[in-house]
Amino acid sequence: MFYASELFAEDASVREAGMEESPDDLIDLISEVLVTAAERRLHRPLSRRYVAQQEDLSRVRGRIDHLQTYERNLQTRGRVACSFDELSVDHLLNQVITSGLIIAERASRNAGLRERAATARRTFHWSGVSRQFVSAAKAESLTLGRNDEAERRCASAARLLLQMGLLTEDIGTDRAVTPRLDIDRWRLIYEAAVRGFFHAVLQEPWRVRLAQEQHRWPLQDPSAGMARFMPTMETDVVLRRPGERIVIETKFTSPISVHSQFGGQTFKRDHLFQLQTYLTTMARVPGERLTGVLLYPQVEDAVDMTAKVGAHTLRVKTIDLTGTSATIRDELLSVVAGA
Repeated sequence: MFYASELFAEDASVREAGMEESPDDLIDLISEVLVTAAERRLHRPLSRRYVAQQEDLSRVRGRIDHLQTYERNLQTRGRVACSFDELSVDHLLNQVITSGLIIAERASRNAGLRERAATARRTFHWSGVSRQFVSAAKAESLTLGRNDEAERRCASAARLLLQMGLLTEDIGTDRAVTPRLDIDRWRLIYEAAVRGFFHAVLQEPWRVRLAQEQHRWPLQDPSAGMARFMPTMETDVVLRRPGERIVIETKFTSPISVHSQFGGQTFKRDHLFQLQTYLTTMARVPGERLTGVLLYPQVEDAVDMTAKVGAHTLRVKTIDLTGTSATIRDELLSVVAGA
């Protein structure tokens, strides 16, 4: 989660903190970032946004909800059901920050940090932010604009704590449901986490970008209009050093296809064809070593197999995401071990 987060991508001080060497300190690090940013934010009045409200009022405000008014017979009591927008500090951004502070208050191992988180949380509540705890899924829907730059660091740290809360045994209530309901979201998190890990851990001369990369087809003498219809090639992770590239495609599924007709098993052909196409089209530098890795979460038995296909190396590997931080780190680093 840490390596996949906005906080890691946007904050150089967090990337340079060396958490890959001490993963157990992650919550304290993120909590410190959140609490410090929240304390600074509280030096100024909290931002206000228009929030949709529904109330039964004695005079019209905004729009009348005629259905509710007549269903509940409000007009006999001199009231109408109204829907209106009200400028308030109790909006999603501030709710996300206070929810992150709740997690920091509970989960940090540092007593002083827990007390600071509690003080900041209470100040947000006293300023008018409700005590409603925001789920990680709802926090994902938060969008930040130009006017929210002052809160960006707060929001990124709070969202990360909320996401991590889904995967712990003691924080949050959605952890057992949300991953199953939103598999696309977790697929993106898995991809971003692998990319962020290598960006943080690999030293020179290795280079890693913190985003997917697009590659052009090496077309020769294409007919009119053909280039326009060629699909975009996007690689998940590319590790580079002089004379070598390792192309990693993350797949949040099992590596094995079961063929019910004959009971046989094979690697998933579409994944292999995709990776081999990438390697073939990227082979433009004479003498450059190209390796392609299909990286899956481990579902059943561990898989780690390698073969030469033409001039390239193909590798299919699984990572046990239920293991400790140290074992996951070692498994990921084995991708470049011996390279």
